[in-house]
Amino acid sequence: MNDPLVSIIIPTYNHARFLPRSLSSALAQTWPNREIIVIDDGSIDETRHVLTQFNGNIRYHYQPNAGLGAARNAGLRLARGQFIQLLDADDTISPEKISRQISHLMTDDSIDLVYSNYETVKDGMAKMKVYDDPPETQDALIRYYIRWNMTPIHSPLFRSRVFQSFGIFDEDRTAQEDWDLMMRLAIAGCRFKFVPGPFAQYHSDGSVITRDPELMYQRYQHMLEKFRRDPLFLRFGDDLLHEFIYHQNIYIGYDSYNHRRWDRARRHLIEAIRSHREGFQPDLWILVLKTIAHQILAPTREAG
Repeated sequence: MNDPLVSIIIPTYNHARFLPRSLSSALAQTWPNREIIVIDDGSIDETRHVLTQFNGNIRYHYQPNAGLGAARNAGLRLARGQFIQLLDADDTISPEKISRQISHLMTDDSIDLVYSNYETVKDGMAKMKVYDDPPETQDALIRYYIRWNMTPIHSPLFRSRVFQSFGIFDEDRTAQEDWDLMMRLAIAGCRFKFVPGPFAQYHSDGSVITRDPELMYQRYQHMLEKFRRDPLFLRFGDDLLHEFIYHQNIYIGYDSYNHRRWDRARRHLIEAIRSHREGFQPDLWILVLKTIAHQILAPTREAG
């Protein structure tokens, strides 16, 4: 049987210094039949020059800057593979990743994607994320994604039909593209399969978005407003909806508190308290009182 083609899609924006690391990990894959598509999302650094050393090994596509979601979608439109591996320009995948994951997709056509453990890499030190109880049922997956984005986008290996049937990335610049997609797939009933790893590495040195508190606030807000109105999500009932609202407001509240946005933190912590259905939340009320104290003792100008 011929080895099916896997499309590895790498979007990049001003990540020239990280690209060789990412591309080298893609080229080191033990799976023989692959194409590597680099989507240059309007870079103004040395990206084109860096990519010359990879000529003949990649398909290069340039577009005016449109954001990460749009860049990934451009790669999906160009992809010819039966399977899709997404990889950001600052991250890496282990050489055996595709080979280890694709075997499960090839032997069971009902599986839509395979995901695995991953490592976070900071200052040269790797720490593996271990799932105590890897979710595979729809209910368990939705409950996981309500709480947090458990899978960086390069952890799964997808069938291309997933994007054809269930949608592509949200192109809004304030979208939580990865989390949004994975939650939508869980809600739609896609079948996930867990295979122990780790096969993906998330490198913190290239992360720009997570270091921008205002952008992260907008991204959490976008996610919150989008899914609290999503008809497919709402069909799972009020309990899951309130749990989702609770956790999103917790994230926003704590992050706003850490960045001294007292009014914002208080507003979202109170919203979390209102949405919670498991009784009194003393820790949250204490934090609300702390925002008042901070604002009185050390007021700061807030953006809202």
